[in-house]
Amino acid sequence: MGMVGGGDEGNAAQAAPYDNASDNRGDRDYVSLVDPWVEADIARYFFFQSASNPFGFVKLRPDTSTHSSGGTGYRTTENDVKGFSHIHDWQFSGVQMMPTSGSSVPKTEGDTGWQSHVEHDESEVAEPGYHKLHLDRYDITAELTVTDRVGLHRYTYGRAGQSEIIVNLGGTLGEAVMKDAQVTKVSDREIEGYVNQHGGAYADHDTRLFFVVRFDRPFDSMHGWANGALARGGAAVDELAGDNMGVYVRYNHLDAGDVVQTKVGLSLTGTQGARRNIDAELRVGPSTTSGPRPNGTGTTCSGGSMFVAGRVSSR
Repeated sequence: MGMVGGGDEGNAAQAAPYDNASDNRGDRDYVSLVDPWVEADIARYFFFQSASNPFGFVKLRPDTSTHSSGGTGYRTTENDVKGFSHIHDWQFSGVQMMPTSGSSVPKTEGDTGWQSHVEHDESEVAEPGYHKLHLDRYDITAELTVTDRVGLHRYTYGRAGQSEIIVNLGGTLGEAVMKDAQVTKVSDREIEGYVNQHGGAYADHDTRLFFVVRFDRPFDSMHGWANGALARGGAAVDELAGDNMGVYVRYNHLDAGDVVQTKVGLSLTGTQGARRNIDAELRVGPSTTSGPRPNGTGTTCSGGSMFVAGRVSSR
């Protein structure tokens, strides 16, 4: 097929025809060519993406800096992880989580109080749909993956003792400022709530983000903080609301090698929408070999299993 309007019949005659049979592009694994680190060290908060789907709502990943929209994000030049947050979009963020082990860590100082050192070395894996790293402060290996509307975490504990899993709902989180929030303990395996936030450049335009967090291992108690102080002096609570707040579930004791997995469903319509997203995208079925396929199409998994052999099961 020659060029239209080329005016050179010789060139047109020499042009090789398109041979559909010789096109092997469909056999090539293009996902393996994606490098999430491109421009991560020079860009905005939301540029680095690892555990996410194309056009997915949830974009889960670690954060090493969260204090503004510019000059922040997840960077090879920074080695303190503040937490794992679920949304990284223009003027929109929210629901930051962080597992800890050992003695209780400060809560009212924000995410600098519980941050952990990490090494960006061969132990870290960052690829489309999956992220794995080691939190040195707590000796916890964290793995992250997603469906379109659900974030999935797996925490493997390297040492025995108490653990707290923090759900931060206050302060600046990159592109947005998390304001007031509300959380309810549904059971010893589930919490639900919402957080109101606005983009850093649009203080008068609030967005309410709803969430449901499910734990595969029952926790012993829920605690929280709001307005600069621990709720009830640090005693257990079943519900909490306020400004600049968060909650944390406590495991009184975990053994070395224990694993805690969580599913975090998000919605802009309500907690029932977040719950339906978990149920629709992570259906429990008869399979014993497959965990979630990060494609948002309604994955079948067994007994809440989310990962296989340390990687996303579809890999």
